[in-house]
Amino acid sequence: MSTRQTHNTSATDLIDASDIRNELQKVLAGATFINSERLSRFLAFTTQMTLEGRGRELKEYLIGLEVFDRPPSSYDPRVDPVVRVQAGRLRSKLKDYYEREGTNDEVVITLPKGSYVPSFRARKPVTPAGTASEPAPIDNVEPNSIAVLPFTNISTDPNDEYFSDGLTEELINTLARVPTLHVVARTSVFQFKEKARDIRHIGNQLGVSKVLEGCVRRSGNRLRITAQLINVADGCHLWSDRFDRQVSDIFDIQDEISEAIRESLRIRLAGPEEQLPSTPPTRHLEAYDHYLKGRFHWNKRTEEGLRAGIQHFERAIREDGRYSRPYSGLADCHLMLAMSGAVAPDESMPRARDAALRALQMDDRLAEAHTSLAAVRSNYEWDRPMAEHAFKKAIELDSNYSTVHHWYGTFFLGGANRLDDALDRMLLAQRLDPLSLPINADLGLLYYFRREYDLGITQCRRTLQLDPNFHRAHWFLGLCHERQRGYGEASEALHKALSLCCGSAFRSRIMASIGHCYARWGKQQQAREILRELEQLSKTRYVPRFDLANIHAGLGENDRALSCLEEAVQGRSSFLVFLKPWPVFENLHSDPRFAAILSRLGL
Repeated sequence: MSTRQTHNTSATDLIDASDIRNELQKVLAGATFINSERLSRFLAFTTQMTLEGRGRELKEYLIGLEVFDRPPSSYDPRVDPVVRVQAGRLRSKLKDYYEREGTNDEVVITLPKGSYVPSFRARKPVTPAGTASEPAPIDNVEPNSIAVLPFTNISTDPNDEYFSDGLTEELINTLARVPTLHVVARTSVFQFKEKARDIRHIGNQLGVSKVLEGCVRRSGNRLRITAQLINVADGCHLWSDRFDRQVSDIFDIQDEISEAIRESLRIRLAGPEEQLPSTPPTRHLEAYDHYLKGRFHWNKRTEEGLRAGIQHFERAIREDGRYSRPYSGLADCHLMLAMSGAVAPDESMPRARDAALRALQMDDRLAEAHTSLAAVRSNYEWDRPMAEHAFKKAIELDSNYSTVHHWYGTFFLGGANRLDDALDRMLLAQRLDPLSLPINADLGLLYYFRREYDLGITQCRRTLQLDPNFHRAHWFLGLCHERQRGYGEASEALHKALSLCCGSAFRSRIMASIGHCYARWGKQQQAREILRELEQLSKTRYVPRFDLANIHAGLGENDRALSCLEEAVQGRSSFLVFLKPWPVFENLHSDPRFAAILSRLGL
């Protein structure tokens, strides 16, 4: 191989440009990239620009226009993360290629972290056995990135655990408002609650360079909080402190810890208008207590937890009617009760909308309230322009808020069958909250929508490695197996999901999936038994007509399925947002009645 460098000033070794082009063609023709059209375009474009000496022009905006066909009049990289997300996927694909097909390639192409300019190097000889070598560098860590681990409750009263959890969540929320800081979301860090902590392992698993941990002791009105900021790479303490204060000083303590972290990381705010709140959202400690308890129950994601959360949020509002965040919590609880099928949308969704609007009347910069309102606009009102406006407003206010990317990707983009954009958004949500069970499971659902059933099965199994008892992952695993005619595996997964489902949330939806599976399996009698059971159940509680349509579609009863879907439109069934990509209804697409339903939904 020639060692004459021709164009590529970013290469770490002198490599001929023709060798780089040959390597590019080899990579793109390999099995790793052959079915990844967008990533292939991304790699080819950036490599060619670099070889032409135009690497400095490789900015996010240009790549969005040239590779991902974003319209120049409306594309805003701050709102649309397609380039950042796909860059992460490209790095992973290149790593996979060189660990498998390209182990003997003489040239290696990489995309360095934090850059869109490829790097090229000559493959070095393999280190002989028994020879010492440097440990492999960690390439998925951002310098300004942090995980706030759950603060440990060391109070004598174990019921004070909600308070230590609440402090953790408030610190996450405060730090997430720093535009230049990547903060791992709550659900991921809480996977390490009450577990032995190896900081380097946790940092590598979450992809962060710094970890904040601490403990809380509460005794009456006295607080003792200790906190330390640790560098993942070497385990060194960058900062630590102890706070002995009154409970009423909790907001000041949160500000002091956040300020100390920003100083330790030497992070500057984006501009004069990007200032963190200087006053707490409430000075009523009883209201704050109930808000924390509400979020504690909300994060259980069960019907029982959602209803308990509503009670605490309502108590917080009674204590302080000007406290905006309990209204946002109320909106989230009512929204999820409707989406799970536990409560009729006409009963729950207007309450979610009213609570979100009330929160925004008091604080129009509350990203979570904009997100909840966007979900109501999308999933209940079917006002897609207003929904997208609210989603983008939430992203503008807090781009670290994983839930907005999650719901924008699944509800809005996935529901519209914009499945490439939905995948970009879901992968960003996963990066922000890598251990979130709902995000990881719903990524499996998205692969189901994309008809990439093998990927869906793999993703669901990865989710079950995080928690083998998460019913939604078993449900979506069953859906993917059913489409591949693996009816035995599908039935096993779906029945497992049903056994793990507590309360009425998602219960009828999973039963309907079992009925559909039986129908496609040729077990029509069992399918009709489930259909009759759901019809009987609908006399005493809410059963979405969307769910019944699933079984009729499996039985080939298209007219009955369409009738159920039309009834679902009348009842504004929440899962109609997924009607267009849902594979179960493929046989109905050519029917004018189906097109009319999509039109009603704004799809």
